[in-house]
Amino acid sequence: RRLKFEDGVSLLRLRGDGFFLWTATAQRETIRWVPLVGGESRLVGTMRPVQWGDMDEAGVQVAYHRGRNVYVHSLEDWASSPRLIASPPVDVVAFSFHPDGRQLAASDKSGEILIWPTSARSELPLRILEAKDTPLVRYSPGGRWLAAWNLAPFLLRLWDLGAPRGTGPLELRGPSRILRDVVFDPSERWMATSNDTEIALWPLGERYPRSMGRHGWFVD
Repeated sequence: RRLKFEDGVSLLRLRGDGFFLWTATAQRETIRWVPLVGGESRLVGTMRPVQWGDMDEAGVQVAYHRGRNVYVHSLEDWASSPRLIASPPVDVVAFSFHPDGRQLAASDKSGEILIWPTSARSELPLRILEAKDTPLVRYSPGGRWLAAWNLAPFLLRLWDLGAPRGTGPLELRGPSRILRDVVFDPSERWMATSNDTEIALWPLGERYPRSMGRHGWFVD
């Protein structure tokens, strides 16, 4: 089928037998549910403009931020009030839901990624990762990997979240200067990166050395 919407599309998420369509104008944000085969789209809800938005894998909640406040809003009960889950000291740039929907990884302008619980407001994040110059974030389908990258020049950091805390990320550079997007296959054995004309495949099923960080002096 072919569908036409007047507003600009800012988010599209396939869920079950349909997809959520998030559109935006200068005055409002609108979320609709659209069946894949026949039927009319259903309005989920509208709100005033936000700075960044994401949707969990189950299609039951969205997250967005305005300034330093990060909110989670139910898609199943839009009439309910959004939950304020965090007010970090630095403005948020982007974020991504963990596949189970119970955590949210948010990058900020200081170059850190803060992982917050989504159940209630928290004064302190669950974990902080150093991610200077890599503001865009995405979890792998099973939640083992967390990727952070920038558009140019090509730089991608990849954390194994099953490794001991304090373990540094893998840093991937190339094969081009541009990095448009990062996706994982469902088994988490491969990652794909794309630029304007090419796709590169990275094996994640290998055993890579783990760096536990730099010490302030020689290690004896």
